[in-house]
Parts: sequence; C-alpha cells; structure tokens
Amino acid sequence: MASPEMAEVVSDAEMAGARGKYLGASLVSGFVVEMVSRWQNDTAIATASARVAAANLSASNAVAQATASLSAHVQSLGPGNVQGNGGIASSAVQVAGVGQITQIAGDGNAVSNVSTITTQTAPIAAPAASVATGTPATQVAQGNGITASATVAPGGGVSLAIQSAAGSATQNAQGGSLMQAARITGDAQQVLNLTNITLQVQQSTIRQLTQASMRDALAAIATMRR
Repeated sequence: MASPEMAEVVSDAEMAGARGKYLGASLVSGFVVEMVSRWQNDTAIATASARVAAANLSASNAVAQATASLSAHVQSLGPGNVQGNGGIASSAVQVAGVGQITQIAGDGNAVSNVSTITTQTAPIAAPAASVATGTPATQVAQGNGITASATVAPGGGVSLAIQSAAGSATQNAQGGSLMQAARITGDAQQVLNLTNITLQVQQSTIRQLTQASMRDALAAIATMRR
C-alpha cells in the first residue's frame, strides 16, 4: 500500500452486508432439488431420497406443476443391530443460506456432506407426482436398528433423516436455507449427504442485459463515497 491515505477502514457491519451476485426470482422459471442420504455399516444400508421439481414458474399454473417424490429403504446386510453410543444431529441448528455440519467420534468412519447448484436454460420437466408439494407426507423405513425417513413439510420444504444408535444424518431445504448435518458416535460407519439443486433460468434479451448493467452502474455511482 503506497500510503495510508489510499486506504479506508470498512466496518465489520458493512462487510457483513456485502454479498456476491445473485439470481433475481423473476429470472428463475423452474427448479429441481434432489437429495440423497445414505448410511452404511456392517449390518445394513439405509437410504432416504427426495426429489422436488417445479416448472413454468412464470405461468399462472406453476403451483399445479410443483411435484415431489420420496423414498426410504433399509437393506439388511447381516444379523444384529447398529452398535454405538447414540446421538442425534441437532434439529435446533438454524441456518441462513447453506450450512454443513460434521461431528465424528469413533474409528474407521467416513462422512461426506456435498451440495451443488447448477443453472441451465433448458426446460425442466416436472416429474410424475407422488406427493403434492403443499401436502405433508413422509416415507419411513426401519431395520437393523436404523430408521430412514423422507418428508415434505406443509410449507413445501423437504427433509431427510437417518437415525441409528451410532449417530444420525440429516438434510433440510426450506425457507431459503439448506442444511446438511452428520454425527457419528460409533465405529466403521459410512455416511453420505448429497444435494443437487438445478435452476432453470430465462435467457435475458440484450435490452434486459443493458438495463441491468445500467442499474448496476447507477447503483455503484450512488454508493460511491465522496
């Protein structure tokens, strides 16, 4: 830095409000949220999955084309139940945006919390509905001391949970936030939380791009310090 006069201190409060580029809601015309949670050990493989999709959000029939599908399975690999010290990933954790939490105690464990967000201009086809997104619904499977569940909440959110004596894996997408949490308190547990969000965006015309650029330029000028 050449001299102190060239630098200006920015408060923490101002930095906390700084954000990157984002997509306006008017540009999103469809989306797909795909979630999978998987728990494997010597006795069983538990899987919970959910897929929520909406198409033609700019049209008046958008709600009717929002659909969801859920599944939960527990496959036994051998006799006996999961051994562990218990433990549930806290459902009280509040996340604004995307949050990933991992807690591990034990030997030979592996955990992955993975989330991806992609955009495309190609149309998104709404899947055959097994659950209307405005209707609460749950799929549950149990076996070998493991419970797997997939749920659509009344507000349209979706959540997955796998609970066992050796810990838990949860995922929640609701109210503008995504949370992935995994807690292991046993040995030789393999856990995966995977979420993929695909957004269908409208192609902007040259006029729209020009207007957006002008707005950004005017906003930058208006906020320049004098």
